[in-house]
Amino acid sequence: MVLAVAGGLVALLLLGALLAVLGGSSGDGKSSAGEPSSVPSAEPSERGASSPAAPAGAEGDVKVTGCEVNDVTSWPAADVEIVNSTGAKANYIVNVEFVDSEGTRVAKAFAATNDLAAGQKAEEKAQALTKVAAGVKCRVSSVTRYAAP
Repeated sequence: MVLAVAGGLVALLLLGALLAVLGGSSGDGKSSAGEPSSVPSAEPSERGASSPAAPAGAEGDVKVTGCEVNDVTSWPAADVEIVNSTGAKANYIVNVEFVDSEGTRVAKAFAATNDLAAGQKAEEKAQALTKVAAGVKCRVSSVTRYAAP
């Protein structure tokens, strides 16, 4: 009986932690700050690029700054730069996909940062644990931004 109650409490704590992490989304595709919470991308994000349509919202805060495949493990990794463009402290989850020369996704990974102050920059790494061939390209597939507590 005591073990069942303790197991239930652990399950509730884990559920509460998950809800706290995801709780910034109101379910309408906007974060609690009113910004889009998830924006898909077909190309690597390039903040400030001279392209006619620069990414908006949370995706506009992220760009891939490096993409490599480790010579020993054959695991791909992407370096991402995140700059909080909002006026408040925010948390970010950046999903990255690794695609081959034909555009087929061969691996995926994510990078995250918490409590990023307004205007502050963070450099993170999205590391996949799947062996891939050299020459893959890294691109941001989605960005979730939500207000930090």
